[in-house]
Amino acid sequence: MKLFRTLVLISFLSLNFIFFGCGDNKNEKNSLQNEKQVQTQAQTKSNLETPKIGKTWAAIQKDNIALKKTMEANKLENVHKFAFSISDLVNSLPGQSTGLPSDKMDKLKKLAKQVEDSAALLDEYGDAGDMKNTMAAIEKFNKLLDSIKSLYPEESFN
Repeated sequence: MKLFRTLVLISFLSLNFIFFGCGDNKNEKNSLQNEKQVQTQAQTKSNLETPKIGKTWAAIQKDNIALKKTMEANKLENVHKFAFSISDLVNSLPGQSTGLPSDKMDKLKKLAKQVEDSAALLDEYGDAGDMKNTMAAIEKFNKLLDSIKSLYPEESFN
Protein backbone atom coordinates (compact mmCIF):
# COMPACT_ATOMS: atom_id res chain seq x y z
CA MET A 1 0.00 0.00 0.00
CA LYS A 2 2.84 2.35 0.84
CA LEU A 3 4.46 1.55 -2.47
CA PHE A 4 1.23 2.33 -4.31
CA ARG A 5 0.90 5.74 -2.59
CA THR A 6 4.51 6.56 -3.35
CA LEU A 7 4.06 5.67 -7.03
CA VAL A 8 0.86 7.75 -7.25
CA LEU A 9 2.58 10.72 -5.56
CA ILE A 10 5.63 10.47 -7.84
CA SER A 11 3.38 10.14 -10.90
CA PHE A 12 1.30 13.12 -9.82
CA LEU A 13 4.35 15.30 -9.20
CA SER A 14 5.95 14.22 -12.49
CA LEU A 15 2.82 15.05 -14.47
CA ASN A 16 2.54 18.36 -12.60
CA PHE A 17 6.11 19.32 -13.58
CA ILE A 18 5.57 18.21 -17.16
CA PHE A 19 2.39 20.23 -17.67
CA PHE A 20 2.99 23.24 -15.44
CA GLY A 21 6.77 23.53 -15.11
CA CYS A 22 8.76 24.27 -11.98
CA GLY A 23 7.30 27.70 -11.37
CA ASP A 24 5.86 30.66 -13.16
CA ASN A 25 7.22 31.92 -16.48
CA LYS A 26 8.13 35.44 -15.38
CA ASN A 27 11.61 35.18 -16.89
CA GLU A 28 10.21 34.04 -20.21
CA LYS A 29 7.63 36.83 -20.18
CA ASN A 30 10.27 39.43 -19.30
CA SER A 31 12.54 38.09 -22.03
CA LEU A 32 9.77 38.37 -24.62
CA GLN A 33 8.91 41.89 -23.46
CA ASN A 34 12.58 42.92 -23.65
CA GLU A 35 12.86 41.52 -27.18
CA LYS A 36 9.76 43.46 -28.27
CA GLN A 37 11.12 46.64 -26.68
CA VAL A 38 14.49 46.25 -28.46
CA GLN A 39 12.67 45.68 -31.77
CA THR A 40 10.54 48.78 -31.21
CA GLN A 41 13.61 50.88 -30.41
CA ALA A 42 15.39 49.62 -33.52
CA GLN A 43 12.36 50.44 -35.66
CA THR A 44 12.16 53.91 -34.12
CA LYS A 45 15.83 54.54 -34.89
CA SER A 46 15.43 53.39 -38.47
CA ASN A 47 12.32 55.54 -38.85
CA LEU A 48 14.19 58.70 -37.89
CA GLU A 49 14.74 60.82 -40.93
CA THR A 50 18.33 61.54 -41.83
CA PRO A 51 18.84 65.30 -41.63
CA LYS A 52 19.20 66.94 -45.04
CA ILE A 53 21.57 69.87 -44.71
CA GLY A 54 23.21 69.76 -48.14
CA LYS A 55 22.16 73.24 -49.28
CA THR A 56 23.07 74.86 -45.97
CA TRP A 57 26.40 73.06 -45.84
CA ALA A 58 27.16 74.08 -49.43
CA ALA A 59 26.51 77.71 -48.45
CA ILE A 60 28.82 77.31 -45.43
CA GLN A 61 31.55 75.93 -47.69
CA LYS A 62 31.04 78.73 -50.22
CA ASP A 63 31.37 81.40 -47.54
CA ASN A 64 34.35 79.61 -46.04
CA ILE A 65 36.11 79.68 -49.43
CA ALA A 66 35.32 83.39 -49.70
CA LEU A 67 36.71 83.88 -46.18
CA LYS A 68 39.93 82.14 -47.19
CA LYS A 69 40.22 84.32 -50.33
CA THR A 70 39.62 87.44 -48.22
CA MET A 71 42.48 86.39 -45.96
CA GLU A 72 44.74 85.68 -48.94
CA ALA A 73 43.93 89.15 -50.32
CA ASN A 74 44.86 90.57 -46.90
CA LYS A 75 41.45 92.27 -46.58
CA LEU A 76 40.99 91.66 -42.88
CA GLU A 77 38.31 94.34 -42.60
CA ASN A 78 35.96 92.05 -44.62
CA VAL A 79 36.52 88.90 -42.56
CA HIS A 80 33.51 89.58 -40.35
CA LYS A 81 31.05 89.43 -43.29
CA PHE A 82 31.85 85.80 -44.04
CA ALA A 83 32.42 84.76 -40.43
CA PHE A 84 29.01 86.02 -39.33
CA SER A 85 27.32 84.59 -42.42
CA ILE A 86 28.79 81.17 -41.62
CA SER A 87 27.79 81.55 -37.98
CA ASP A 88 24.19 82.33 -38.98
CA LEU A 89 24.10 79.30 -41.27
CA VAL A 90 25.51 77.06 -38.53
CA ASN A 91 22.90 78.38 -36.09
CA SER A 92 20.19 77.32 -38.56
CA LEU A 93 21.40 73.70 -38.54
CA PRO A 94 19.63 72.54 -35.34
CA GLY A 95 16.28 73.44 -36.89
CA GLN A 96 17.12 71.34 -39.95
CA SER A 97 18.46 68.39 -37.96
CA THR A 98 15.38 66.77 -36.44
CA GLY A 99 16.67 63.27 -37.28
CA LEU A 100 19.94 63.81 -35.41
CA PRO A 101 20.24 61.77 -32.18
CA SER A 102 19.82 63.88 -29.03
CA ASP A 103 23.46 63.54 -27.93
CA LYS A 104 24.64 64.83 -31.29
CA MET A 105 22.03 67.58 -31.25
CA ASP A 106 23.34 68.77 -27.88
CA LYS A 107 26.88 68.72 -29.24
CA LEU A 108 25.74 70.63 -32.35
CA LYS A 109 24.18 73.38 -30.24
CA LYS A 110 27.38 73.74 -28.19
CA LEU A 111 29.52 73.85 -31.32
CA ALA A 112 27.19 76.42 -32.92
CA LYS A 113 27.68 78.66 -29.89
CA GLN A 114 31.45 78.23 -30.19
CA VAL A 115 31.28 79.13 -33.90
CA GLU A 116 29.34 82.27 -32.96
CA ASP A 117 31.98 83.22 -30.38
CA SER A 118 34.74 82.47 -32.87
CA ALA A 119 33.07 84.68 -35.50
CA ALA A 120 33.03 87.55 -32.99
CA LEU A 121 36.77 87.05 -32.43
CA LEU A 122 37.39 87.03 -36.17
CA ASP A 123 35.51 90.32 -36.42
CA GLU A 124 37.55 91.81 -33.59
CA TYR A 125 40.92 90.65 -34.95
CA GLY A 126 40.02 91.55 -38.54
CA ASP A 127 38.94 95.07 -37.62
CA ALA A 128 42.17 95.50 -35.65
CA GLY A 129 44.23 94.33 -38.65
CA ASP A 130 45.75 91.56 -36.49
CA MET A 131 46.77 88.95 -39.08
CA LYS A 132 48.42 86.56 -36.59
CA ASN A 133 45.40 86.25 -34.30
CA THR A 134 42.99 86.24 -37.25
CA MET A 135 44.83 83.26 -38.74
CA ALA A 136 44.77 81.43 -35.39
CA ALA A 137 41.05 82.16 -34.99
CA ILE A 138 40.35 80.89 -38.52
CA GLU A 139 42.14 77.62 -37.73
CA LYS A 140 39.93 77.15 -34.67
CA PHE A 141 36.88 78.22 -36.69
CA ASN A 142 37.59 75.56 -39.34
CA LYS A 143 38.14 72.87 -36.69
CA LEU A 144 34.73 73.71 -35.25
CA LEU A 145 33.16 73.38 -38.71
CA ASP A 146 34.88 70.01 -39.17
CA SER A 147 33.52 68.87 -35.79
CA ILE A 148 30.02 69.91 -36.84
CA LYS A 149 30.32 68.07 -40.14
CA SER A 150 31.41 64.89 -38.32
CA LEU A 151 28.10 64.83 -36.40
CA TYR A 152 26.15 64.06 -39.57
CA PRO A 153 25.99 60.89 -41.68
CA GLU A 154 27.37 61.28 -45.20
CA GLU A 155 23.90 61.12 -46.78
CA SER A 156 22.93 64.32 -44.95
CA PHE A 157 25.00 66.36 -47.39
CA ASN A 158 23.22 65.13 -50.53
